[in-house]
Amino acid sequence: SGIPFLPVKNVYLQDNYNILKLFGEILGKQKLTAAKIKYLEQKLNAEKIRQKGQPAKRVLMIWGTPNSILLVTPNSRHGELLRLAGGQNIVPPADKDHGYLPLSLEYIMEQQPDIIIFNNHGDAQKIEIKLQQELLANPAWNGLQAVRKQQVHLLPEEVFPINPGVRSIDAVVYLGHLLYP
Repeated sequence: SGIPFLPVKNVYLQDNYNILKLFGEILGKQKLTAAKIKYLEQKLNAEKIRQKGQPAKRVLMIWGTPNSILLVTPNSRHGELLRLAGGQNIVPPADKDHGYLPLSLEYIMEQQPDIIIFNNHGDAQKIEIKLQQELLANPAWNGLQAVRKQQVHLLPEEVFPINPGVRSIDAVVYLGHLLYP
């Protein structure tokens, strides 16, 4: 069609900064975007300072959709948010292009996370049915220390959409307060 376009990568936090800089240049608002980036970085640093000296919590983050329940790896957007919030992801990194892995209750049982976090996207009722079928109905689920200690949390979709974009820092702060109240 001959329509000009600009491909933009938006996977990780640094990509958000790059997009802000790009649009700042396009709109001639470089000072405004530089100030916004500085503000976001200061907010992130304040959260890191707040957590300083706390032992890292071992965390399992589960990504739920009506079609699948997956383990969040460190290479995903939400895995990065978890790391920035001071959490130690119990799921190992996958191949570069794989931010999510199939659910394995055996692996979860072996790892015994301190905290379990659900990040749901889509029809909540259908996701709950999927979780019940694939995870919660299994008697081993109640054997997890995080379950016994009531350290299982559902993330609010308004703070944790599929890609939080410039709200990524809000997501990090939310997770930080969840992990280190």
